[in-house]
Formats: sequence, C-alpha cells, structure tokens
Amino acid sequence: MKVRLNLATSPLEKNRRFVVFSTIIGGLGLLTMALLSWNVYSMRRSNTALRLEQARMEGDMQALRRRRADLEAFFNRPETIQRRDLSAFLNGLIAQRAFPWTQIFMDLERNLPDGVRGGPHFGRF
Repeated sequence: MKVRLNLATSPLEKNRRFVVFSTIIGGLGLLTMALLSWNVYSMRRSNTALRLEQARMEGDMQALRRRRADLEAFFNRPETIQRRDLSAFLNGLIAQRAFPWTQIFMDLERNLPDGVRGGPHFGRF
C-alpha cells in the first residue's frame, strides 16, 4: 500500500495546460521560422538570377555603345559627310523633278566605253 504524502507547504500545481500551450506556440514559431527561411532562400536565389541578367544586359549595352560610337565616327568622316550631302542634294532634285536625266545619260554615253550596255534586260521589251 502506497501512501501519497505531500510534504510541500502549498498544494501541488498542475502545469499541463502551460506545457501544452507552450508546445503549440513553439511549434507555430518553428513553422513560421521555416516558412520565412524558405522565403529568404527563394528571394536570394531569384535576386542572383536577376543580378546575372542585369550584368548580361549591361554588357550588351556597353557593346551597343561601342558600336554606336564606331558608327558615329564613320558617319562623321569627311568623305561620308560629302556623300551624304550629295545624296541629299540629288534627292532634293529628284523630288522637285528637276533632275537633268538627259544630261546624265549624255555624260554616261560620253564616259562609258564602246560596247557597254545597260544590263541584261536593256533593249528587251
């Protein structure tokens, strides 16, 4: 026969409710921490992908800037400017219908060697 004897000065307190609720709150805390950790991991992974894409795009932009500088240097050369001005002048004459076609063909007739024809379809109608 066992005798249950309480020698404490105050009666025995049951902490079962505290243990259950603290376990539930701790479990929810761990679950929240796991979800937040997964969110941080996925954000870092996507940021890495974005940084790589941004670096690639910046490299492409630098290449395009170099290409543009090369083209600007080409189009600012004196011989290119001269050709551009001549083509603008000729386009203006053509637009005004004041282009001297007869004079052009006379110059071609004078400058072309004998026997030269206008092309494979010249004279065929």
